[in-house]
Amino acid sequence: MKAKVLFSMFVLLAVNSVAGAQTTPAKPNPVSQPAAGAPSGTILPPDSMVTGPYLLGPGDVISVASIGFPQFNSQIAIPPDGFITPILIKKHINVVGMTTDQLAAQLVQEYSKYVVSPDFTVSLVQKRPIQPISVFGAISGNLNWQPGLHLIDALARLGGSQTGANLSRVVLTHPNGESVTLDVSHPETKANSPENVLLGEGDTIYIPLKHEMISVTGEVGAPGAYAYTHKMTVMEAISDAAGLRMENADLANAVLTRDGKQTPLDLYALYKENKIQNNMPLEPGDSIFVPKVRNRVYFLGAVSKIGWYNLRPGDKLMDALTQMGPEKDADLAHIRVIEISGDKKAYKPLIVNFQKIENGDVSGNIPLHAGEVIFVPKRGHKFGLSDVLGALYPLNLLDGAARLFSGNF
Repeated sequence: MKAKVLFSMFVLLAVNSVAGAQTTPAKPNPVSQPAAGAPSGTILPPDSMVTGPYLLGPGDVISVASIGFPQFNSQIAIPPDGFITPILIKKHINVVGMTTDQLAAQLVQEYSKYVVSPDFTVSLVQKRPIQPISVFGAISGNLNWQPGLHLIDALARLGGSQTGANLSRVVLTHPNGESVTLDVSHPETKANSPENVLLGEGDTIYIPLKHEMISVTGEVGAPGAYAYTHKMTVMEAISDAAGLRMENADLANAVLTRDGKQTPLDLYALYKENKIQNNMPLEPGDSIFVPKVRNRVYFLGAVSKIGWYNLRPGDKLMDALTQMGPEKDADLAHIRVIEISGDKKAYKPLIVNFQKIENGDVSGNIPLHAGEVIFVPKRGHKFGLSDVLGALYPLNLLDGAARLFSGNF
C-alpha cells in the first residue's frame, strides 16, 4: 500500500514539474559544458588535470546516490562513448571531463524536472586504467601518460634521434580521431615552440621512416626498421622482421601506414588462405603494424553475427547477446558459456537459462570474461565440443580457436 501511495505522489510531482518546465525553460548547467573548441566525448587537455580534481572518463565506475529518492540509486560503468542514461531520465548525459560534483549538480538539475528538491551525490567506485601514449613507425613502444608530458620529451624517452626516423613529419592523433602533422626535426630549437605540444591520455604518435627505410612492429619476432629494397613486398618485410608471432598476432587486423594514412592489411587471408593479392608491394617509408589479439569472447551457434565480440568494462551476457543478435529458433534457455582449459584438453560449459530474465530473474545475465566461447544452440539441438570446432572451421578461424583455447588474450 505504501508503495502505491509513494508511486502516486511521484507521478503527481513529475506531472507538476514537467508542466512548470514547459513555461520556464531550464538554463543549461555551466559546469557540464565542454571548454570552447573541445570536441564532444573526449577527455579534456591534461593541463586541467595537473593540479585539479579527477575528471571522469570511459571505463570509470561511479555510484549515484540520493537520500530522498533511493529508487534512483545506481552504480554505472561509463561506456566507451562517455554517455550515461540515469534511471527515469530520457536523456543521454556526456560525463567525460566532468568531476563527480559537477555530475551530481547535473543530475539535480535533470531530476528537478520530475521531482521536488532532489538531492544527489556521485562517488568514484573504480578508476579507469590510464591509457598509455602509443608510438609506432620508425620508433615504437608505449609510454605511461602523465600530466605535463610534451611531445619532444616523449620522443626522447624512446630514442627519438635514432637513425631512420623522419622527425619532420610526426603525426599526432588524439582519441577522438583528430590529428596534426608536426616538424620536430630540430628539438633543441623547438622546446618552447607550438610543435612541442602537450600530450593527452591515449594519444597516438606515428613517426615515419626516412625514405630508404620501412618498419615492421607489433607481434613479429624482431620489431624495428629495415632497409627498403626495390619492389619489396609485405611478406618480405615481415620475413626481415623474423616472421610473425602466430600465438599472439591478430592477423586479420594488421595495418599498413603510408604517409600517415592507415590501411587495413589482412594477413590472415595472405598467410592462411594464400590470397597472394594481399602481398602488396611496399614503398619507402611504409610501416606495418601487427596488433596483439584483443580482449574478447567468441559467439557461435544460432546468432546472426558469428564471430568475435570485443568486451567493454562491466559487459554481461545481455550486452553481448543483444549486439550479436539471437536467431528466431535460438534456444535461449540452454546457452553454453564455455571456458577452455589452458592445455586445450578440457572445457567447462556453464548452462545459462537466459529466458528467465523475461520473468524478472536476472541471474542468467552473468558477467563475461575474455577467452570464453558463448554457444547459442538451436531448439532441439544437442551440444558437443565438435560444435565449437565445426563453427570455427568454415570461417577459417581455427588459429583463433587455438589462441582462444590456450588463453592468449
